[in-house]
Amino acid sequence: RKNFQLLVLGLVALVIISSLFFTLYYQKNRLLVALVKQQRGAMERESQRERRSQVLADGKKRELIAQLEELMKEKQVYCENLLTKERVAEMLKTNRTYLSQVINEVYGKSFTQYINDLRIEEATRRLDRPDNRRALRLIGQDLGFNSPTTFNTQFQQRTGLTPAQYRQKVQQLADVPEASED
Repeated sequence: RKNFQLLVLGLVALVIISSLFFTLYYQKNRLLVALVKQQRGAMERESQRERRSQVLADGKKRELIAQLEELMKEKQVYCENLLTKERVAEMLKTNRTYLSQVINEVYGKSFTQYINDLRIEEATRRLDRPDNRRALRLIGQDLGFNSPTTFNTQFQQRTGLTPAQYRQKVQQLADVPEASED
């Protein structure tokens, strides 16, 4: 009877340990798949941007897009807290209507969507570093979001995860040792 109890206990322990390892493996794979999909999506969006920029027939539009991309990528004005279409148009020496039209034609989105996409892309870059321990609300503020709620909502709409969930998944991925191939 005692041997039977030990056998049952051993089997239960084995099932629990096996379940734990399977769960960790499954979560890691799901996270990897999600990150790969996200990266592919980002690469596809970048490719679409490049194609759209190439097919613009109007030299003025091409010049405006080049200036806009320089302003956003190099100077990162999208991080300004109260950034408006009018302010960006002023920086680019154009009017807000033309700026809005060009963003819509080239990127297929509104000015606000364009700015928020840039902010969320930067947020994911920052959160992809497991050593980044900056408070999430401060990251949102750094990127120009007026409130943590707006940051969380925009982040979740674009990634499917809240910033806290995303950070946790990145940390889990960093903590799980890679399986060695034999």
